[in-house]
Amino acid sequence: MVPEIQFIPIDDLPVRLAAKYMASFCLGLDGRVANAMAVFPTRSAARSVRMEVLGMLEKSGRFAMGGISFLTPESFLDAFASGGPPAANAFESEAAWLETFNRLSNADVSEIFPRGKPDSRDFLSLAQTFGKLRASLAEIGESISSLAQNSAVSDSFDGAKWRQMGKVESAYLRRLESAGLAPSEDALERVLSDFSKSANPMGGVGDIFVFGLCDISPLFERVLRRLADCGTRVRICVFADGEIFAGHFDSFGRPNSEWDSEALPLSDSEIFPVQDISEQASAVAAALSKYGERASLLAALACDESDSLPAMAEALESEGISAYSPEGIPLAEGARASAVRLLAAYLKAPDMAAFSDFLRNPHVLEFVRERIGLAPAEAMKAFDAFTGRFFPPSLGAARSLARRGSPERSIFELFAKELDSLSEPGGGAASLEDFLSRLFSCGHSEREESDSERDAAFSEFLDAAFSELRTAEESGLRFGCAADVLDALLAKASSLRLPADKAAEDVAMLDWMEVFWAFQPHLILCDMNEGVVPQGGFGDSFLSDGAREKLGLASSSSRRRRDSYMLWAMLRSRAGRGKVSIVVPRLRGDGTPAQPSCLLLKCGRENLPSRVNLLFGECAPPPASPPFRPSWKLEVPRADLPDWLSPSAFRSYISCPFRFYLEYVLKLEMFDEARRELTPADFGSLLHAAFEFFGESEFSGATEAEDVQRALLAGLKSVFSGRYGGRNCASLLFQRESAAELLSAAASAQALHAAKGWRIAQVEENFETEIDGYPVKMRIDRIDRNENGGLMIIDYKTKASVGRSRGMSVPESYHRRGVRAADGEVVLDWTDLQLPIYLKAAREKFPGVEISCAYFILAAERQMTGIYEWDIDEEAMESAMRKASDIAAKIRAREFSPSDRPPAFDAWKSFFSFADGNPAEFLDWGKAEK
Repeated sequence: MVPEIQFIPIDDLPVRLAAKYMASFCLGLDGRVANAMAVFPTRSAARSVRMEVLGMLEKSGRFAMGGISFLTPESFLDAFASGGPPAANAFESEAAWLETFNRLSNADVSEIFPRGKPDSRDFLSLAQTFGKLRASLAEIGESISSLAQNSAVSDSFDGAKWRQMGKVESAYLRRLESAGLAPSEDALERVLSDFSKSANPMGGVGDIFVFGLCDISPLFERVLRRLADCGTRVRICVFADGEIFAGHFDSFGRPNSEWDSEALPLSDSEIFPVQDISEQASAVAAALSKYGERASLLAALACDESDSLPAMAEALESEGISAYSPEGIPLAEGARASAVRLLAAYLKAPDMAAFSDFLRNPHVLEFVRERIGLAPAEAMKAFDAFTGRFFPPSLGAARSLARRGSPERSIFELFAKELDSLSEPGGGAASLEDFLSRLFSCGHSEREESDSERDAAFSEFLDAAFSELRTAEESGLRFGCAADVLDALLAKASSLRLPADKAAEDVAMLDWMEVFWAFQPHLILCDMNEGVVPQGGFGDSFLSDGAREKLGLASSSSRRRRDSYMLWAMLRSRAGRGKVSIVVPRLRGDGTPAQPSCLLLKCGRENLPSRVNLLFGECAPPPASPPFRPSWKLEVPRADLPDWLSPSAFRSYISCPFRFYLEYVLKLEMFDEARRELTPADFGSLLHAAFEFFGESEFSGATEAEDVQRALLAGLKSVFSGRYGGRNCASLLFQRESAAELLSAAASAQALHAAKGWRIAQVEENFETEIDGYPVKMRIDRIDRNENGGLMIIDYKTKASVGRSRGMSVPESYHRRGVRAADGEVVLDWTDLQLPIYLKAAREKFPGVEISCAYFILAAERQMTGIYEWDIDEEAMESAMRKASDIAAKIRAREFSPSDRPPAFDAWKSFFSFADGNPAEFLDWGKAEK
């Protein structure tokens, strides 16, 4: 017997046509039990058809369909191979590849890798690539070695390269054989060769039905042929009118080249170009909202790109539409999987950045709580305080810098002991399994409670995976390091999913294969871009797309023909009984341009001009949005006003009263856990401290630049080592050198200043004053005195460059700016009050003394470094004090609304990113004003 191809006219939805066909088969059994299998492209399709069949049989008075299994190609092939000889598991195969690559010399791979043997860190990825290549070739009964000798396709390959790859493959096979194992890629081939034509490897299965599987793999084809030879009746069911389309398919129902020229029954009115995936999501949500509570029954959504899903889910939620994905919840995205991923990242690059990411995982923090008694909040507070001050390059360096008995020292000692053993070469699965077991056995975190099902499933996966790893080690096959073990675990977990719960009202978010089997009359096909539908990227550096096509493997051409037929079938199945809407975004989520799918141009020559204009012309503008109204408010808590102010507090209020409220009333601080270098404030503090050291040294009055430079650099060295220790990361060392360059440039300016008779009188001195009854406290960097008893207030500043405004000194230009008044005149307004407030406090402490002000600017442009004076006249002082009094009064009156424009340098920019530049709309001041 040979497989039969049976055409089913597409006068209904595919899910119903398949169900009717199978129900008819069941009814024809007259109560007999059939040993039959029905194969569908996806689990969801098999499940949907099975439910439809049961419903049809129930209406006919039958309540069961005996002996019929509903399978996918994968589960079918697993059943076929279940009786075959044992094969290497995934970890045994990968370990064998790793050992093989380790033993190769540069000469062994000179043709494969002309630039030399890859780094050992790339071996696992290379093992997975070779494994996939062998699996692809096994579909056509070939191996790397056999293909290298195949003259029929030799013109598609680099012969020398493939012969060398064949030798690598042979070494891999010998390693498996020495462990008593056979390659898993060849399991089905061995089953096929072991069964004679008189035997049935499926244990007497009488009938096999294959529905809508329009890209049957060569391996599946060979299995079906063998079963047909053994007497099983195999029927390939194709949804099309056989009288018209019989010549459009091969003998296994795969669309052939006829589909390259077949026009699709798709009108321009069914295609909706949009600007990007955000507009796509909004358009889909608006369309579904029109169906109300019946949306899940009337429409199904295909969303094939992962970068579209978050925007789509958010847009649907905003319309009150719940959604689900039949594919389920990715197992590798839970908190436990994240801990494993972060641990792998640390073991591959054991620096403090990777450790910081690892420590923040909720399971790791619970581990800290149980082992050393530190609550998560306490642990993170101690760690962040330490890393905010120190920048150690490694965990060992952090341990040596941390104070004995401190919480952070306990954290570093705990993980240095745990992780160092895993970082050692040859760190096996056993030590890794032990650590992860202890890590995940700790108390439940808040995140785990909300994600317990996925975490529990991931732990079950780990148990099974470590069992396979132990089996591999018993066979003598070991991974080189723990990081490779973790990467192998994560690669295996990446394809696993936890079944999603579905409510009746949930709209299905399907992929391209699933939506073909949807029962809803309205299909909305999103992401109809080239490379998505049809899928691209079949070729690689070893097996090109053209070579795959010549070998009969999945290729761009076969995928294009398959998807062309599938779109045709979806359109035909809903002609007169539903509709199909196609959405085409112009930009992907990362902003890269996206081309329309080539399938959308299959419209016939007469319709091509209008179709091209539709797809490549200007997008229709989205409907006007209603006036913006935030759906929620950020409740601003009330707090006591500060007891005193600083000059920087006045600058903050001028910049934005609300940001002042956050920093000086609520006392919030932005913390960047990813910071790997000094902030501008830290860097400035380092320079201040070096100058303080200089000001208190014997060289404070030196008039020779060399003496000043020597003292400043000695101060920098002392302060730097005192603050950051002796083991530093590269970024911190670069900043130290940058500070040294700035100080060296400042030495000449300081020596010149001293030569004019100025001597340092006070360094980092505290001053106080009062503005409109409000205490103001400050610490002035430095006060110099000249031979006449006059004083100069000096404040250190680091600047990229030094700009000047016409008619102003440099310091004044940093305090005032010209703004256009209502009458059109340009007037000066204050942006900072630092030096006027300093001057007020100094005059009160030194009455009758002539006092000037200056900035000592350390500029990136070395020649601009110098001391810039500002002789503040009385008119400017009076104006500054009026401004300060006005601010003090507004603070007392609790006037803290955000400025219309955010500051040029906004430390809170990320905090307000949700507000689209208008945070005032999102603030609820109710409690703060009481």
